[in-house]
Amino acid sequence: MLRLLPRLLLVAIVAYLLIALLQALFLEALLGGRVAPDAPIAIQLAGIAGTVVSGTVGGYLAARLGAKRPWLHGLAVMVPLLLDTVFVIAKNTDGHPLWFNLAGSTVLMAATGFGCRFGVRATRLSERRGQTPVA
Repeated sequence: MLRLLPRLLLVAIVAYLLIALLQALFLEALLGGRVAPDAPIAIQLAGIAGTVVSGTVGGYLAARLGAKRPWLHGLAVMVPLLLDTVFVIAKNTDGHPLWFNLAGSTVLMAATGFGCRFGVRATRLSERRGQTPVA
């Protein structure tokens, strides 16, 4: 297990950075900033869609990079996501209500788990076809 730790940390960090980058691109570039609880419903739905896409892609990447233990690597991304959630709630620089920040984090983590599941299935399918895992 100790031999696995450096790879686990690296995959979690890479996947988290990808999620953060996609979130920033989607929310900042396409929606012009953070989504607020009082934003129009179309903006809120677009924010949810961006969160789902970024979480799914990040979870998928982590599971695929964790070839022999895709679930472990995919779920390792939850650690930096939880730390990020604690930081956002503790700082609360945007003044959003607690429920709003928790709902956003919950959607992101659920999407990451969903992407992880896709990555695990893709890894298993590759193994059955005799293809070499990612690493």
